[in-house]
Amino acid sequence: IVENIYFTAALSANRAPELLSIENDRFSDIPELPGTRAYSTRYNIWRKECQAVIVYTESFFAKQLHGVTQNLVKSQEKLADLKHRLSKDHSRGKKPEIKNLKKQIQKIFSVQFMGDLLNVKIQDKGALPDFTYALDHSALRNLSNQRLGKTVLVTDQLDWPPHQVIESYRNLTYIEESFKNMKNVDFLRW
Repeated sequence: IVENIYFTAALSANRAPELLSIENDRFSDIPELPGTRAYSTRYNIWRKECQAVIVYTESFFAKQLHGVTQNLVKSQEKLADLKHRLSKDHSRGKKPEIKNLKKQIQKIFSVQFMGDLLNVKIQDKGALPDFTYALDHSALRNLSNQRLGKTVLVTDQLDWPPHQVIESYRNLTYIEESFKNMKNVDFLRW
């Protein structure tokens, strides 16, 4: 066992969904980091007791919401186009198969969160399968409240205040920048 080596890491969203579901009203402002709120708790991971800091930032929320909104617009456009192609095929005497229709809808839903945010109902109307779709506003509210703008950080430093955990993780950008510069042939020449 290596001693005196500590860590701070980010967890993927699917690794700790119970931490992401903590309501925003339980978060506290971090005065050292304007626009940042956090919630800290003990969390067992990798057979070790750690401190988990769930971080919420407005700027990250805005970026993620923008991405989700763009994907919603694109997905709805694709669904509208698919619906139009179905009616076009029917007017040409072609009968689309429901299995193929489901496959095309699944492809549209492969974009992150779209399967949760858009409800589709497929109907087999004899000669022509048809479908309707709508945005699930409740699911969008849940996504906004429980997931967007949040990052889950874990550290084995149980006594650090949340701002120190966050700053420690954000220092990773300096290390990444150094590696990027080391690979830049114009920056470092021998």
